[in-house]
Amino acid sequence: LNDGLSALPVLPLAASYWYSVLHYVVTPAVLVWVYRAHPGRYRVARNTLVAGSALGIVGFALLPTAPPRMLPGYVDTLASTSGSGWWGADASAPRGLGALTNELAAMPSLHVGWAVWCAGVVLLCTHRRWLRVLAVAYPVVTTLVVVATANHYLLDAAAGVAVLAAGAAVALRLPARWGGAPVALRSSGPVRPDRPAPAVWEEQDGRAAA
Repeated sequence: LNDGLSALPVLPLAASYWYSVLHYVVTPAVLVWVYRAHPGRYRVARNTLVAGSALGIVGFALLPTAPPRMLPGYVDTLASTSGSGWWGADASAPRGLGALTNELAAMPSLHVGWAVWCAGVVLLCTHRRWLRVLAVAYPVVTTLVVVATANHYLLDAAAGVAVLAAGAAVALRLPARWGGAPVALRSSGPVRPDRPAPAVWEEQDGRAAA
């Protein structure tokens, strides 16, 4: 993938912008959208993102891992396109600010983890087909980008998905007093006179209601 991307005339720059911009824009945009449009799902979405990211940071601290671009035989795509962007040779950090970034943080890939989080949130919150298609495409393209630009191996991407999945497991088990999701009991389905309506547990606008 790295060789193929490097042989193309325009895609390396497009991939560099994808890598450097979208996770800083799309992730907070989805979080704000959930807060405003689907407040009942906000706490779990937020806590999943926070817990998964925290697990990723622990991984960076316990197992510093170099990305492929720092090894012989790979083209550092962001470095080769830095003349057309704000980044330098230090990952996606702005030129001259490389000391502020941790370059030994390839495992897990939070680029991919956050993209999968965005996709999962959108798929849970909307039935609009075009949004759902974009949601699925986003982590797929992000995975291709992080691998083709030699910023991650495929295993790093899989680890990014794993830490966000673990973050979701943590978020779903947090009690409400610790920031977990309050739930409300509501009836669902047709009411029959010979039996009570079935009940399902569901968040309702971030408030517990009877």
